[in-house]
Amino acid sequence: MEDHLIGTYYSNLSDAIRDGLRKILAEYRRKNEVEIAATLYKEGKITLREAAAIMDAPCEKLLRSLVGWAYI
Repeated sequence: MEDHLIGTYYSNLSDAIRDGLRKILAEYRRKNEVEIAATLYKEGKITLREAAAIMDAPCEKLLRSLVGWAYI
């Protein structure tokens, strides 16, 4: 696997590790933002539009995920 990544996508192992860490940190940061926005919305401290802006998602999709409604 390592040989395939280094020759095809990356010039060396350090670049592959660095890119992997960036992706992991970005996903962790995104999950943290989603959890915070969901908690604040459920507590009534922010509006649906503000939660959607934090999560960078459309209001309809957000409403389905936060409230669990199948149809709006």
